[in-house]
Amino acid sequence: MPHHFIFTTSPKQFESITQELIYIDMQELSSENAYNTMKKVCQTIGLRPPSSNEIFSKKIADSLALNIEKDFVFPKNEVISDDIFIKILPYENTLHKNFTFLIEKFSSPHLEKKLISICLIGKNKTNIRKKLLKNKDYMNIIIEKIDNYLKYIGKIFIKYEELKLNEDDILIYFQKDPEMYYQFSKLLDYEVSNVERVAPQILKNWIYYAKFLNLKNTHDNTNSRIKDR
Repeated sequence: MPHHFIFTTSPKQFESITQELIYIDMQELSSENAYNTMKKVCQTIGLRPPSSNEIFSKKIADSLALNIEKDFVFPKNEVISDDIFIKILPYENTLHKNFTFLIEKFSSPHLEKKLISICLIGKNKTNIRKKLLKNKDYMNIIIEKIDNYLKYIGKIFIKYEELKLNEDDILIYFQKDPEMYYQFSKLLDYEVSNVERVAPQILKNWIYYAKFLNLKNTHDNTNSRIKDR
């Protein structure tokens, strides 16, 4: 059975080792509210609250980040006497750790609105960086290879976005298939029962859950008309 909604099943499975269960409304994790929300959570469970709001203003990891991070190796040659090890990753993912940047914010036309960091890893990073910054031709070779990869990954993500389902797509599916709607509704009713008991406001704020419930009226009315014929 697919467990896309495990608000009740998982807590029951781990009940014996769970001291306290906290549900957080996703609205509270928006860039405007995340900092205050995490301060409340830390205070509740006895951890030191975050000291800076900056890290909560950006999305640190997403499906793009998981696929775009890649290491490159450029063998030593007459220009550079060491092997060059380079890692690329979204700029946002460098905020939590110190990196030696070859290019801190690289903008590629193949990934719109996404800044990429080109970082040196391995030994002798500082010396290699100094040599590379003085050698424009070799820098261009590195950038060209990286940008070709970004072009390749950019095409994959365009296709991914085209095929990706959103909440409205799923609602349309359930609207067209009443039988599947009723079957899934039973599972969902059970899974949200714990949220309804502990944090009912979350369900009230869940826009697509309300739309899902409204489909029941549509299907019930359709079934009623069929029976009356």
